[in-house]
Amino acid sequence: MVKRRLFPQLAGILFLLVLGSSVISAQLSQGHLIKVEVPEVLHMEVGEGEIAFNLSTPNAGEQYPPVSYPAYYTPTSDRKYASIKVYSNYAQDWMLMIYGQADFGAAPTIEWSLNGEEWYPLEAGGQMLTKGGFTSGWSEIKVYYRLVIDGSEYGGEEYKVNVFYNLTAM
Repeated sequence: MVKRRLFPQLAGILFLLVLGSSVISAQLSQGHLIKVEVPEVLHMEVGEGEIAFNLSTPNAGEQYPPVSYPAYYTPTSDRKYASIKVYSNYAQDWMLMIYGQADFGAAPTIEWSLNGEEWYPLEAGGQMLTKGGFTSGWSEIKVYYRLVIDGSEYGGEEYKVNVFYNLTAM
């Protein structure tokens, strides 16, 4: 008779345990989708400030008037190069062009370089400065400039050359 009483009690305890565990496991989960759309970006920033050549006080080792031609001068301004930053998460390659435009007439020649060794005359028609692809963040490109005096007659005026950069996808 003791066995009969224990069985309903044991069954009741088990029923409560199963009911309690089903209440705990009956918690529901719900969610939602987060959708992120990252646009393709090809962006360029150009550092501020101007690059100046003051031949009244040229840099050490540079003399004006020159002893011989052509004579080369480096910037006397605090800014010695132009900083161009390019950002691309673009799937295609890109090309950075450079071109210059004098304010008036024939100004002395300005040359540009990416490494300070290979120099190219700045042209109004434009030239390819460099090309690239995915940059994995901002990529800085330093463009160095020098002034070339070839023996032509210049003087008594301030010459200004505007430099432009054009970044395009290829």
